[in-house]
Amino acid sequence: MPGPKALANALALDSPEGAFYTYNGWAAVIGAKRPAGSTFAGDVAVTKYMLDEAYVGSVAGLAHGLSPFVRISTDRPDDVLSDTVNRIAAAISSLDI
Repeated sequence: MPGPKALANALALDSPEGAFYTYNGWAAVIGAKRPAGSTFAGDVAVTKYMLDEAYVGSVAGLAHGLSPFVRISTDRPDDVLSDTVNRIAAAISSLDI
């Protein structure tokens, strides 16, 4: 399973500037093939996949005019965030990017 460094290579990750969430760029995942063979049409499909496969709730950037970014809350303890990153990495590792 890829770790946080591999995840960072696949996604655009910026440090939040005084907020409790980040907008992460998922352009590298849009168009990727899922294990079932379908592809992601946009950031809304990515957020559904992350909820279904990694149990991570997020908001599609489309909701804020920021597609293909995805908003993820960082208002959690470090151990919860670390587990979240690991679950996202595991979900991404099953994709054909």
